[in-house]
Amino acid sequence: MEMKEQGVVRHLGLSSHTPKAINRVLDEVAVDMLMFSVNPAYDYQQGEFGIGSVDERAGVYRRCEAGNIGISVMKPFAGGQLLDGAISPFGQALTIYQCMQYALDRPGVLTVLPGMGLGGAAGDSS
Repeated sequence: MEMKEQGVVRHLGLSSHTPKAINRVLDEVAVDMLMFSVNPAYDYQQGEFGIGSVDERAGVYRRCEAGNIGISVMKPFAGGQLLDGAISPFGQALTIYQCMQYALDRPGVLTVLPGMGLGGAAGDSS
């Protein structure tokens, strides 16, 4: 915070998969952006990073939007799980566009950054 006040650091960001941790940090520090795992599986408590209840995760979106904290989405395809009908928690594959649109429709979301993998559906593992 001192470095931001001195102008050395212009923006502060936070990355987490855990709503409780995010809220704890936001209670103490004024951050400018959040990198958060957003997809329909995680929002409904499916998958390794589906941490927090539906209400807790929705609360993070609302809090960021109200506080002018931009969300940069990670894991929009749940590590490729959502793009593969054999392992999707929904029993069928979603399209890349469905996953991207889902994330972009959440309050506070500014951008979606899928990761790249060497295999999996559409060559993307995030």
